[in-house]
Amino acid sequence: MKRSKSLFESKEPLLEKLLQTIRFKKVEPFIKNGSKLLDLGCGYKGAFLKKEYSKISEGRGCDISVTKKRLPGNIKLIPKDLDGNLRLPQNHFDVVISLAVIEHLINPGALINQAYKTLKKGGLLILETPTPKAQTLLELLAYKIHVVSEQEIRDHKNYYSGNDLLKMLERSGFKKGGIKIKPFELGFNLFVTAKK
Repeated sequence: MKRSKSLFESKEPLLEKLLQTIRFKKVEPFIKNGSKLLDLGCGYKGAFLKKEYSKISEGRGCDISVTKKRLPGNIKLIPKDLDGNLRLPQNHFDVVISLAVIEHLINPGALINQAYKTLKKGGLLILETPTPKAQTLLELLAYKIHVVSEQEIRDHKNYYSGNDLLKMLERSGFKKGGIKIKPFELGFNLFVTAKK
């Protein structure tokens, strides 16, 4: 299924907002005052960038569709297909985040490559993605109970283990010593930080 809408462009099921809040809480400690922040898969409204706007010097978000509503002056949302060439500035951002996104991509390695290139030396990539263990649970919650987005779950292309992610990150140039991969939410998700 080819996506045409970003998360939260339309009304979403009950648990989507809660899951988003949990992701945001894990990422917030990594965002320092004055940071330049890139959110790959920012969702329709760029919610994390808007939440952090007073802390960051610049925020840029990319997703398949984004709001045209006015945002704080230091935030810019750009409609982009994350499976394509994003044409982002190199060595520019302090932090790049991509939360619950790579499982939707045909070529997640290309997104990680672009994240690496756009990070400054010493910059940090933060990823969050469900594990293979999560697939059955997510499908139950989406298709039977209807508390998470069916469209989002149907759009999953893959579920990744920590080893899968480590290989992709190393291929993109991240060094093994700067990569941390930790399970959370009872092992149903992985939280990844990778330092350039």
